[in-house]
Amino acid sequence: MLKIKGKNKVIKNIFKLIRFIFNKLNIIWGEYYGDI
Repeated sequence: MLKIKGKNKVIKNIFKLIRFIFNKLNIIWGEYYGDI
């Protein structure tokens, strides 16, 4: 039970990190295409 809970926490954190990175990329992408 504890192992599964820990794994879910790690997976959630990874998804949070991925979402954060994609948000950063979208901002960079938007600025890049805004210049063109």
